[in-house]
Amino acid sequence: MIEAVTHPVDVEATVAKLIQLPPEQRIEISERLIASLPDELEEYWDREIARRIEDFEAGRTRSSPANAVVERLRRRIDEADSNQ
Repeated sequence: MIEAVTHPVDVEATVAKLIQLPPEQRIEISERLIASLPDELEEYWDREIARRIEDFEAGRTRSSPANAVVERLRRRIDEADSNQ
C-alpha cells in the first residue's frame, strides 16, 4: 500500500519534470492519477456532461467546429510562448 505524502510537494517543479517524460509515460501517469481519484469525481463529471448536453440541446450554448477551436488554441499557445 502506498502511504500518503505528508510533506509539502512543489507541484510546479513536479509537473515540469513530468512534462519532460515521453508521451507513453505521461499517459500512464495520467491514467493512474485519474484512477486514484474518489468515485464522487466520476459522478460529478457524469452530471456535468449531462448538464452540458442538455444546455446544448436546449440552445443555451453554441458549438464551434473543431478546426476553429484548435486554431484558437494554437494562437493562444503561440501568444503565451512569445510572452515568456
